[in-house]
Amino acid sequence: MYRDKDISYSIFSQAYKHAIYEYGDPDGWNLTASTNSSNIFFDYLKPYLKIEGVCEKNKKYCFYSGEYKSLFGAAFAQQPNNMYYSRQAQLINGVSFVFFSDGNCQNITNSCGVVYVDVNGIAPPNKAGVDYFIFGFISDGTLAPRSPINSNWICEYNNKSAYNGTYCTKWAIKKGNMDYLRRDISAEIRNL
Repeated sequence: MYRDKDISYSIFSQAYKHAIYEYGDPDGWNLTASTNSSNIFFDYLKPYLKIEGVCEKNKKYCFYSGEYKSLFGAAFAQQPNNMYYSRQAQLINGVSFVFFSDGNCQNITNSCGVVYVDVNGIAPPNKAGVDYFIFGFISDGTLAPRSPINSNWICEYNNKSAYNGTYCTKWAIKKGNMDYLRRDISAEIRNL
């Protein structure tokens, strides 16, 4: 499944670059931490994404409606339907996604917004770091694996924390594998 994550990373990275070319520097998008700003990401990137459909009341093109799990079983702390997200949608390759605005781009992670991605749509396992990944839209115009914003954001073997898996995106992108499912990589990931 980590190959699907690479494809998703490329798709959203290119769409972000096109949106910046069209609408200018994201610092000028007047972003706040709100649904309206999350929808700015949707509206600005939509022309550059091959969208199969937008989530509707019948739950077509949505995220899995049950509970997403952390890497080793607890309910994941960042469910795609919580907080103030934009419209959920699905790409033609079956990837479900939703945007979230971090507010202005000058925050602790230099992230203007986030895209939550489930690389196989509603299909199982619906677990952070396995088929559910988080990428940040960085103020310099790049897309990056979401950086930890607090010490709870981890990627640790056999850790039952509700945030475990949040930080696995970085390992999966940079290393091209999911070794964290079989061994403790927590010391190594800090050096990436």
